Amino acid sequence: MNDTPAMVAPGSRVLHLAAVDYGGAGTAALRLHLAMRERGVASHMLVWESRSGATDVQAVGGLGWAALRRFAGRAWYRIASRRRYVFRDQRIHSLSRRRLAAIAAGVRPDLIVVHYISDFLDFDDVAVLQTLTGARVAFHPVDMGLLTGGCHYSWGCLRYRDGCGSCPALPARIGRDASARTLAQKVAATRTLDHIVVVPSAQLAKDAEGAAPFANSTFRRILIGVDPARLGLLDRAAARAALGLSTGGIYLLFGAQELTDPRKGMALLVDALASVAADGTLEGRQVALLLVGHSGDLGALDALGLPIHRLGYVAADTLAQAYCAADFFVCPSIEDSGPMMVNEAMMSGTPVVGFQIGVLPDLVVEGKTGALADTIDCAGLTAALSRVLAWDDVRRTEARETCRSHAIKHCSVDEQVRAFVDLAANRS
Repeated sequence: MNDTPAMVAPGSRVLHLAAVDYGGAGTAALRLHLAMRERGVASHMLVWESRSGATDVQAVGGLGWAALRRFAGRAWYRIASRRRYVFRDQRIHSLSRRRLAAIAAGVRPDLIVVHYISDFLDFDDVAVLQTLTGARVAFHPVDMGLLTGGCHYSWGCLRYRDGCGSCPALPARIGRDASARTLAQKVAATRTLDHIVVVPSAQLAKDAEGAAPFANSTFRRILIGVDPARLGLLDRAAARAALGLSTGGIYLLFGAQELTDPRKGMALLVDALASVAADGTLEGRQVALLLVGHSGDLGALDALGLPIHRLGYVAADTLAQAYCAADFFVCPSIEDSGPMMVNEAMMSGTPVVGFQIGVLPDLVVEGKTGALADTIDCAGLTAALSRVLAWDDVRRTEARETCRSHAIKHCSVDEQVRAFVDLAANRS
């Protein structure tokens, strides 16, 4: 394979807006920014806080009134809101109009990509930047934060479609609450913006098309890209040896920043594994779990009696080995817009098993690149796991090649960069 990045037409200038350049959403934004630069795009990333030290990432956070207000808002919503909704302050101006003007003059973008901007900028700031530059705006939601009045995961609440208010994430169920005011501001801003909404999955497309701020918007689906040169088909035996694993048996990989986060569905995974053990599916098979991320209390998993290998937080090279060491990546998420690990597992040649949530329906082809549960419950996940655990060695080997070619076709970073650059060049 040619590992040289595919260059795009010169002259494109892109400004990425993101609160941070780390974590799930921040990392996705950073990778797109860096991939653009590697392919000849004049890409600049504006964040409140940076931990990457990457080229052309401008961190503007510091001391002063804006920092104090941001700290107070973050603290208030983390204490007062219901945690699972991840409600954040989305009506905050961290930068003055003068500062925005200076940034606009320095970057002169053709395209402004709006990623995760909670606790940093709001839609009015985006409108100011467009007025100053004439650039097209591409909203790029990787969760529901840009669609709602404050929550990043709605847990089935549909109020963001018609105005929010009486928000279940907030302690006081009043009609004209912070969520209603925030959504109204977004609706007013998008009415005048020259913009497009770029969604990384079919599920987010459906969510965004029903959201009040984007009721009359144009949409384009561009999956989050993975660099084929960064994640590839490593030798499975070598990957297992590097991680200190047995070369034999079937390894199921489960990963997340916080494995016990209710959104990630660990409870359903535990129940499903108990079910496949009880019905005899595991009989004669050496099945072990490989865990990536902060594990916390995993008493329920430990009680299953399966071998468990905890890798914790890992560097990129170790994560690449984990993907290739595993026979399957299990994604039991029940409230998710990705996760990005699905795209990465697929690029690594690892079939994916999970619910029809997030990006899974976009990438998982039943029986070829994994298995999708028919229902979002223990029975559905049990059935999906049973189907892939029945695959023999030949079928698992074939699936590795199929996953890799499928990912290169559908979620290569080269295609992602080309698609975004095309948004600036073709504004019709």
